[in-house]
This record gives sequence, C-alpha cells and structure tokens, in this order.
Amino acid sequence: PQFVEAVRAAGPSLELRRGEMCSPERAPLLPGVFSARMWIKQRNAACETLLTRWTEPVTAIAEIAGAPLGLQGRSAPLVKQAWRYLLQNHPHDSICGCSVDQVHKEMDVRFDWVEQIGEMVTTVGLSGLAAMVDTANEQNQPAVVVFNPTTRPRSDVVSAKVPVPDNGSHFVLVTDQGESIQPQIAERSREVMWEVVVPTAQFTPMSNEVPHEINGAGIQEFSLEVEDTVLNLDILLAKGQPPNVDNIKRGEAEVANALEDGEIEQVHLLLHYGDYAQCTFVAPDVPGLGYRAFRVQPVDGLPDQTEKSESTSIENEFLHIQVDEDGTFTLTDRMTGTLYPGLNRLVDVGDRGDEYNFCPVEQDSVISAPVGEPSVTLAERGPTRQTLEVSMTYQVPASLVESRSERSDERIELPIVTRISLSPGVRRVDISTTVENRAADHRLRVHFPVPVNVDTFDVEGHFDVITRPLDVPTDTEKWVEQPARTHPQCAWAQVSDGKIGLMVANRGLPEVEALRADQGTELALTLLRSVGWLSRADMSVRRGHAGPGLPTPEAQCIGDHTFDYALIPHGGAWMDAADQAQAFSAPLRAISTPAHPGALSSKGSFVEVGPESLIVTAIKEAEDGSGLIVRFWNTSETAYEATVKFWQKPAKVSLCTLGERVLEPLGIDATGSVTVPARGREIVTLVAEF
Repeated sequence: PQFVEAVRAAGPSLELRRGEMCSPERAPLLPGVFSARMWIKQRNAACETLLTRWTEPVTAIAEIAGAPLGLQGRSAPLVKQAWRYLLQNHPHDSICGCSVDQVHKEMDVRFDWVEQIGEMVTTVGLSGLAAMVDTANEQNQPAVVVFNPTTRPRSDVVSAKVPVPDNGSHFVLVTDQGESIQPQIAERSREVMWEVVVPTAQFTPMSNEVPHEINGAGIQEFSLEVEDTVLNLDILLAKGQPPNVDNIKRGEAEVANALEDGEIEQVHLLLHYGDYAQCTFVAPDVPGLGYRAFRVQPVDGLPDQTEKSESTSIENEFLHIQVDEDGTFTLTDRMTGTLYPGLNRLVDVGDRGDEYNFCPVEQDSVISAPVGEPSVTLAERGPTRQTLEVSMTYQVPASLVESRSERSDERIELPIVTRISLSPGVRRVDISTTVENRAADHRLRVHFPVPVNVDTFDVEGHFDVITRPLDVPTDTEKWVEQPARTHPQCAWAQVSDGKIGLMVANRGLPEVEALRADQGTELALTLLRSVGWLSRADMSVRRGHAGPGLPTPEAQCIGDHTFDYALIPHGGAWMDAADQAQAFSAPLRAISTPAHPGALSSKGSFVEVGPESLIVTAIKEAEDGSGLIVRFWNTSETAYEATVKFWQKPAKVSLCTLGERVLEPLGIDATGSVTVPARGREIVTLVAEF
C-alpha cells in the first residue's frame, strides 16, 4: 500500500496495458509443459470435472434436500479428502509433467484415489436424489433419472444401466409428456451382489431371525431349481425397496421342502438385483443443473442390432460427415450450408525439446498422411448414435539420431483408430482417437482447417474468453525464450470471421495453435508430445537449462493413448457453440430407480441462473458448513442483472467473496429467486442458507 501511495503521489505518466501480459522476452514461460506427459492433463481434467461438476454439487444438494445418502454425514469429509489427493498432484513440477518419472508414477495412484472416492460419493448422492424424484406410475414400472451438470438445458446422449422388464422383452424410455425414446442396447447382463456355493450342512435357510433387507435392498422373490444334488437358489433384491414379505415366506417354505429329504448336498446361492441392459439413448431437454425422469416401458420386438458395414458417411438433422480417401473427413453444416473439408488430419513432427519446451528439429520429416488407404467402417448405426471408425497406420521416424539434429531413417508404425459419432438432436461431432505410440522424440497433432481468413482466434481461459493473435513477434533474437505459437486453453478454442466458425472442444487437451493455411486458417490440437529429458541446454527456443539435465524415459509416453475432442460448427459467434463445448466436457449421467412417489417432481432444476451468458462453475457446501455456495461468471463484456432461483426457497442468500466472506444479504422474492448485478467477465459468489 505504501508503494502504491508513493507512485500516485509522484503522478507519473503511466502506459495502460491490456491482455495476458505473458511475453517471454525477459523470462521463460516454458509453454511446452501444457503437452508434456499428456496423460496427466487428461486425468487431472477428468478428476476436476468429477469433483466440481458432480461430487461437490450432488452431495451438497442431496444433504440439503434430505436425500437418503447412507453415508451418515461423511460425504463432506470424503469430498475434502478427494480434493487433498488432487491438490497433492498440483505442485507446478507435478501437474506440468516436468519432473522425474517416479514423481509422476505416484501421481497416477493419487488420481486413482480421487476417482475412487469421487465416483463412490457421487453415485450414492445421485441414487439418493433419484429416490426423491416422483417416478410413480400406474404400471409400477421402473424409471431412469438423467442428471445434467451444466448450466443450460440440453438434449444429449447418456449411458444408462436399465432394469430389463420381467418378461425379457425390449423396452423404450417414456418422457413425462408420453413421448417414447428407443435406446441403443450395448449388452444385457445381470447385476450380481453375491454368489457362493456351500455344502448343505453350512447353509442356514432364511428365517425370521435373518434380515430380509441386505445393504438397503429388500428381498423381492425366490427362484429355485434342483440339478442332481445341487439346489440353485436365486434371490432377487431391489435397491431402496421394502422386502416382499409374502414372497419371502413362500420362498422360505420352498427352500425348506427342497432340503427336507436330505438329498441336496450343495446350495448354489445367487443374490442379484435383476437383469439390466447397458444402453445409450438421447435424453431430450434435460434441465440445466437438474434432472429428468424417464419411465421404462416394455414393448414387443427386438432392439436394432448394429452391424458393421462399409459406409463412409453419417448424418443427423444438423450435420453430415463424409470420410475421404486420405482418412480426413468433410463436415457439412446443414444449417448454414458451409463445408469444412480436410478435418482431423494427423500431423507428426520431430521434437528435440524437453519437458519444458517443444523444439523443432532442424532437418525434419513431417508426416501428415497414413501409409496405404485407411479402413472405414460404420461401427454403429442405431437410434442413439451413428459412428464411423477410421483405422489407419502412420509410419514415423523411430527417434532422433545421436546428434539430435534430425530424425532417424528407421521408421516405426503408429496404429491409429478414430471413431467419429453423430447423434440425433445433438449439434456436435464427437471424436475419439486412439494412438499406439511406439516412437520417441516427436509431437503428434490433429488439424482442423476452417475456410476463413482471420488474424485472431478465441479460447476459453480461466473465467475468461481470450482473443489471441495468429502471428508472433519476429524481432526476438535477444529474447530469453522464443515466443511459442501454441497456447493454453480450457474447454475449447475456435476460429470465426463473424459469419462462419468452427469450435474444437476437448477433454484434458490444453494445448492448441491457430495457424495460417492455404485455404484459410487451421486449428492444431496437440495430442501427444514425446521427449526423453527433463531439461536440455542445447535448444534454439530457450537459453540454458530450465531444470536438472536428467533423462526421463517415461516422458516418451510409449503405449496406448485415447484422446477425446469434438467439433461444433456455428454461424460466427462463439457463444452459439460454447454450451455444446461445456456439454461435451461433462456428459450426462443416469441412475435407475423403482417406481415410487417423491418430494421432487419428475423434471426440474436445482439451481437456475440467467441470462444465458452466465455460466455456473461451482455448487458446493460452504467451507464452514453454513450453506450452499453457488458461483458463476459472466462470459460476456456486457453487464447483466443476474437471476438465481433455487429448487426450494432458501431462508437467506448473501453475496460473498471468492473466499466465502459474506459481503451483504440479498432480497428473496416469493418464488425463492434473488437478483444480483454481474459486470462483464465478473465472477459472482453467493451463499444460500436453508
């Protein structure tokens, strides 16, 4: 404060600067850390999404709503413990992937711990909330409750484990409006809780002294079958349902009769929750930060079976995909008529850098096409999804030569399989690419040409949308580090001229470049960067070492890697596509539940925030346990009056700081809503007490 006061008193003529202010002229920025050991970035993004989009909001809302959790108040400590493990992976050398191999092996285990805790707590919380949703119906048919963790309503694909009707027939999902949705069946299976074979002498028949409820699941019915000297006893359980006493008594009597003559030598006991179908379906209009229930209704007929074929094109009502002979594809935006040819072109170059910086090879061999003609099959063609599978092989140099000035003449095959998917009602192309990396000292990127000529591109940053130039400074000979053409991003990057635009969303792939091309502009998304040293002092892009000059063979990332990203064409404004990018980063989840009345309606939002430029980034329990934190930010430059509505009327809502220090109370109207101003790009945090 004293320094600022002295500067103001001196009244100097100061230059106003805006922007990121991240020039490497005087100090190295080490931008290659965004792509070093990419598996770390992918796992970290998955863990952050799990905790912030699912575990924190689900447990906090479930506790306030009074959902049956079965954790005896332990959810908050478990969530904090998951965060501790994740933060232990966040020291800058760790999360940047620029340490010795052993450090990153230990990170892998911590990521496992985060996922184990987060998934368990999330599943318990979602099951508790699903038990509160009104799914009662005259046919007493079970339901699937689909949850949406993003701010806006959406229609999107969801994977679900659906209880199969008793008669074994096919089924559809029925909305509260009576609309039927046909699922795409992946497999049918039985969810087994416990299975054991015991001698008859060790078997204790069911009696009134044995509880008829196991782990919160009531026994529903018995099925008996005798094979020679073995009694097969099949016991059906139902989660969250009371036991069927009449069926239990009948079953006990049948078991006693079967064992009465003494000829049974063994009992094969199977406790299970019934038959389930693992399926996907497009859940329409699921409210933002909310849920929607779908009834499971038996129907006659068999599900559509997906058979592979040689088709090279797929489409939905928004988009058309045609795979070309070189393994790339052409995307047609049916809404605007725009064609995007040459998409998903993989480009491999040499990398003589280290974990801190990418460094190009002086005499390089750029590989931008597969050897031979790619194989294209229609891997899925069902009511939920159409998927083209493109299999191809790249031949790349095995490694750098000893001088590190060029890549070796030896060629190594990189098998690559890309799956390109479209779903009805979803204006987005979902892509999953698997690479078996067998080569060292290289960088693999995937390119997306956009038919526009521009000088800047946009990326999502931390509570910001950042516009960056395509070009870099050229008079940089005396700079400590040469400016990198790659840039960091969060969920997406996009190129647009105001009329035509293409957004590339990603899951845990934080490095992107926009470059000038013959037919316009290209976005290049880094998939993999393989290096063998923690730090090198012989690079053209940086002066001297950035760390210890130690070998790091595991930073070559040899093995199988899968990368998930999506394409969202739009009419020129990134805000038209950003919701789809957020949806891609956090897929819907589904929980099956029996038919039952509930305090929650069949469809609703737990928190509604408007207008549309406001995006919720956190819903969590307050650190002091006093209430529910809701945090959002204004993605636009325009100031708005934000409206926040909760699923039940709070007793008190206050504006607070990021550190959760209360600033002022807010007025609550009759609907339970509050209003608060949100300046352009402002982060707003509220705490609601119930």
